[in-house]
Amino acid sequence: MTSKASLKLRILVVGGGITGLAAALKLARAGHNVRVIEKSRTRKKVCGLRVPPNLTRILDEWGLGEEISRYGSTTTGSECFSSSVFQIQNSNHSLTPFISVDTGDFLGHFTWQEAVMDEVGAPFLLMHYQDLHNILYQAASSAGVHISLGTPVIQVETHPPRVRLATGEVIRADLIVGADGSDGITREVVEGCKVEDAVDEMSFSVYIAAISREQLKKDPDLDAFTRTECGGPQCPLWMKTSSHAIAFAVRGGSEYMVHLFWPDDLRNHNANPPRTLDVAITREKLGITGDSKLMRLLDLCPTLQRRRYTRKGAPSNWTDSSGRIVLMGEAAHPSFPCITHSASLHVEDAEVFGWLLSRLHNMEQLPHLLGGFEDIREERCRAVHEKERMGMQMMWLPPGPQRDARDHMFRAMMLREGWDEEDLRMQWEEVGQTFGYNAQEAVEDWWVSWGMLRERNLKP
Repeated sequence: MTSKASLKLRILVVGGGITGLAAALKLARAGHNVRVIEKSRTRKKVCGLRVPPNLTRILDEWGLGEEISRYGSTTTGSECFSSSVFQIQNSNHSLTPFISVDTGDFLGHFTWQEAVMDEVGAPFLLMHYQDLHNILYQAASSAGVHISLGTPVIQVETHPPRVRLATGEVIRADLIVGADGSDGITREVVEGCKVEDAVDEMSFSVYIAAISREQLKKDPDLDAFTRTECGGPQCPLWMKTSSHAIAFAVRGGSEYMVHLFWPDDLRNHNANPPRTLDVAITREKLGITGDSKLMRLLDLCPTLQRRRYTRKGAPSNWTDSSGRIVLMGEAAHPSFPCITHSASLHVEDAEVFGWLLSRLHNMEQLPHLLGGFEDIREERCRAVHEKERMGMQMMWLPPGPQRDARDHMFRAMMLREGWDEEDLRMQWEEVGQTFGYNAQEAVEDWWVSWGMLRERNLKP
């Protein structure tokens, strides 16, 4: 049960994606009056979503566990998968086969061992982005959040806090939450300038497509990817120099999501693509060749949606000088699109922020609580983003000794017979800090160490 704040604020959330809706839900349950402003009319997005245990744990605690279980598939098993080198047998663990884009050679697989996942205490799900968004939308609406779609914000002011809409309407608030992304208007206000792209050696776009199960049934090899009858869908990962692809079934295997990460400078259709995040690209313009199964999957996609990655540096502060605008999600800690923790860090933000504001009883507290939010979240987000970057660099290795060592490691893992205590300990050390992270425990620890101490010092 979420505590109720003694002082109830009027809070305006700019951005109605997963970050904004999750924050609005948690804040409304803490007793605040919350409105969400979203510029898109529908907020529909074609994208698969990985929902790791640190996210499923929060959603379950919010009372949404049954709904996410209905729409998500737990990655606990695999049908047989054949390649030119190896074959994967049915497994009772999450399994990600690693495949060469160029040759289709099966390089190995990675499994989350049952003992490790039991210690984590929550499942790893695969979902459609839209399903989680819809769940949060309905939950926020039921909690009393007023959600305005198709409502662009053209100006944000801080004295007093208010936004001006494209319609001319001005909405006043006690606090503005910027959940409108790394290039959104709220970050520009907090930074005091336009947010420029940062230099990054990893320049790429993600091409995304959804394929129906009916289309895949015509090809038995491809249809096997979608089956969930043996405990969970496969999540094959194709790797190539400076690129990779990942695909998985969603919605009970009725749809198959393909995500192709491809360098911008290797695409022959546009050397300097516009910065737009969502543009339809026809299959023939990709000019990609390689593993026959991956090519056959792509051939079933007449068009793919491109999301171009443009790196944004992290803001110097998450809160503006007035203490009335706070950033979260992509606005506060930009990351790669369509990665493992694309949604989990954002919902963790919402959990921590909502918990802190449930302790609000006077406005003098607010700057301290906003500072605490950044203290709790900034290091966590930086560590996870660095882990994600290292993982992508590992997948993108060029031919050479490092790639050979990587492939040898994958094959050795696949051929291993049994896991001893040392093996399990090493895997726990690998995932415990990410999957085992508990946002509520983190904020409670901060409150005991710093929040309550300040409260005592302020008492006469």
